[in-house]
Amino acid sequence: MTERSLQDMERELIAGVRASVADPVLYDLGCGYTVLPEGFAGVDLYARGERIKNADLFHPEGWPFPSESVDVFTSSHFVEHVPDWNLHFTEIYRCLKPQGIYRFVGPYGKSDRFLQDPTHRQPLTEARLAYLQQPWLRAQKLEHCHPLINFSVVGLGYAWNADVADYMLGASEAARAYKLSHEWNIADDIFVILRKEEMPNGD
Repeated sequence: MTERSLQDMERELIAGVRASVADPVLYDLGCGYTVLPEGFAGVDLYARGERIKNADLFHPEGWPFPSESVDVFTSSHFVEHVPDWNLHFTEIYRCLKPQGIYRFVGPYGKSDRFLQDPTHRQPLTEARLAYLQQPWLRAQKLEHCHPLINFSVVGLGYAWNADVADYMLGASEAARAYKLSHEWNIADDIFVILRKEEMPNGD
């Protein structure tokens, strides 16, 4: 999937939410002092503003949202900083409405862009995303790793490193996958769109 098609999918998903929900609840996590996307409220420990909630999302008591109350979460260069991967995605899953969306972008885990910052704690790669999907976890007998969540990956894209961008934009999906899994600094960033799914077997 190209970055352009991922952007199109993101716009379509959010437009669908806005069309089907009279007053959708949209939050930008770890927003800092950046300009918030239209219709989104921000959540950050330090930032202040009319549309920004002050909350410490690194701790379970810091999540200020009722269960199944949010239509869309978004975050940019935030997930890689969270100290507890399980806590973050368990809270995202709890707070999202059924079929709710979480869109995030961060540095690709197999890049100098990820390693250079000592505050980066979570490497973002395709393999890590498998641990957010209950069917895969159960097939691997790893459901104890994430017993309370089940997402599907509905969008995945990359910002290619400038040194390989021309090649990667013209390469086949198989060639891209090979480069990503076997070489370093192929992608600078990874873009992910998750959708909240029901737990299998009614769990």
